[in-house]
Amino acid sequence: MKRVVRSILFCGSMGLILPVQASDGMVKTASGDVFIQHLGEKSPAKVGTPLDAKDVLETGADGAVGVTMKDNTRFSLGPNSRFVVEEFAFDPHAQRLALSGHMAAGTLTFNTGEIGKLDPKRIRLTTPLGSIGVRGTSILVHVPEP
Repeated sequence: MKRVVRSILFCGSMGLILPVQASDGMVKTASGDVFIQHLGEKSPAKVGTPLDAKDVLETGADGAVGVTMKDNTRFSLGPNSRFVVEEFAFDPHAQRLALSGHMAAGTLTFNTGEIGKLDPKRIRLTTPLGSIGVRGTSILVHVPEP
């Protein structure tokens, strides 16, 4: 036991800290049926559930969800919606800024955060019918189900 404690103290004194993976965003509000598909696994989403690039966010007939990304971009989905966070990068010091997503169905409201202020052309949303260039503003998109 003393060896374990000494090893932990030694690692701590050497400044070795294991990296913690921070998420790209987080569910802030959720009601009804809301799901996140992460790495191919679909699970119910609730307030505090992390959201990352490549995740798929879905709502049921009674579902609604609000998300805040790390750059303070906020978006919400209404019932019967499906949105894919295709890419997210927010590291202003390294000039890594990107936010893209695909709205497959349903209703989306979208308010840009810091990426929209720093480099609005790095935000891109697509729908089955076309793409939307967001230039530091708020938008509402409705995509009917196929």
